[in-house]
Amino acid sequence: GLRYLANGDVAVVRESLRERVRLQRNARHLVRPLSMLLPAYGRGPFPFDRAKIGAGLWLYDALGHRKAAGALHKWRSVADLMRLVPNIALDSEAGGGRLRGAHHYHDGSADDARLVMTVLRSAVARGVLAVNGTPSLRLMHEGGRVVGAVVGGAAAAAAHGSHEGELQLRARVVINATGVWSDVTLDDSRDGEVSSAPFTLVPSKGIHLTVRRDRAGIGSGIAFFEQTGNSNIFVEPWGDDLAFVGTTDAPFDGDLRSPEPTEEEIAWLLGVANGFLRHPIRRSDVVTGWAGLRALVAPPADPDDIEGTKPNASKDVSRRHLLVDEPGVVTVAGGKLTAYRAMAEDALDHVLRQLGRSAKCVTARLPLDGDRPLPTAREVGEVAAQFGCSRVDARQLLRRHGSNVPALAQLVRARPELGQRLHPDRSYLAVEAVWAIDYEQARTVDDVLARRTRITLEVDDLGPAQARVAELLDGDVAAAAV
Repeated sequence: GLRYLANGDVAVVRESLRERVRLQRNARHLVRPLSMLLPAYGRGPFPFDRAKIGAGLWLYDALGHRKAAGALHKWRSVADLMRLVPNIALDSEAGGGRLRGAHHYHDGSADDARLVMTVLRSAVARGVLAVNGTPSLRLMHEGGRVVGAVVGGAAAAAAHGSHEGELQLRARVVINATGVWSDVTLDDSRDGEVSSAPFTLVPSKGIHLTVRRDRAGIGSGIAFFEQTGNSNIFVEPWGDDLAFVGTTDAPFDGDLRSPEPTEEEIAWLLGVANGFLRHPIRRSDVVTGWAGLRALVAPPADPDDIEGTKPNASKDVSRRHLLVDEPGVVTVAGGKLTAYRAMAEDALDHVLRQLGRSAKCVTARLPLDGDRPLPTAREVGEVAAQFGCSRVDARQLLRRHGSNVPALAQLVRARPELGQRLHPDRSYLAVEAVWAIDYEQARTVDDVLARRTRITLEVDDLGPAQARVAELLDGDVAAAAV
């Protein structure tokens, strides 16, 4: 959340830091500290950027970063920086002069796909019914209020004998948490009974690139603030051998279902990052690129902007989440993944008010599925022996699945071939695909490779992994039929 201080979004930063502490406590296997460096360039005896960034970091510490990181930020010399980031430029026109050193602080890192599945598994273990692949078609309205939702898909049709593939689910209150579709969900199929959505979403597109870490030339996470704006340009480590380069922040008006990085965006991102690197990252060094959409809530219109000639840039739109109460439906919009738990708590508080009830939220201190301390070297060796895999694969397995690793080991004991990699170049085992299929509702190859693991972000040739997962899916269907 550090970059939101540049826009004065103090509330978002404070909330993000508070929730990061809770994630570090409740999902210890998933969340790890990430060393970050903010280089300072300039001319003269005391560069302005050093003072400006330093002031921001002191505020960051005061808002809760010290508690989240366990230490205050500190200043690193150029010699330290060259050791940590061998590829950093000593002179940078983009940076505004000669490298003077860097501010060093610690952020947090987590595998977002595993975090989402961990939260869902934690909910299911407490009685929630989660049904993957069942689309929400529209809200149901009666007497000026929402009374449920119509869902569809083959699963709904098969389970309830509906020839039309639709099922009506009645509820006293519906929570609309549909991300970039939140406003559309409220507007669709209203038949004039309810007014249009009382807010507007501004989808913001961000792209990222995967490169090999040796091509990026980093030994630590490193973030740059582009000098011509507030775009947060970073190069940070991923896994043992890769790095991510990101990110852009621009309004998006295309197909919400399939944002893709364009060559123009890739060239721009590489150009900005290379302005701070001694040896540039070439287009041929990019392993994969991907894009996502931030569901930003647009600020109220400027009453003095009659003709709408002063639209806000998406990077200037707050990441605060918005709660909207309407009869029978609570909409949660905006926000960011780090604060997912706080957003859920706020949404349920609104639901309880509609129901005339009260309850105490316990999720702030609730361990999530798989929570366990980071493994020792001895534990890594034991898991490697159990699975017949390398220590690298065993360590990554423990970081992704935590206390569920013994359950995966049982699957491997029954089928030793599941201890092999899904892809020869990545540390994902075949047993993780079986786990995703049997215990995490993965229904397609893409479910496994993009939404239960992160292989799609890590290799340019998915062929071997796709073939293996397809084989495992076919085998699971056959076993279910028997």
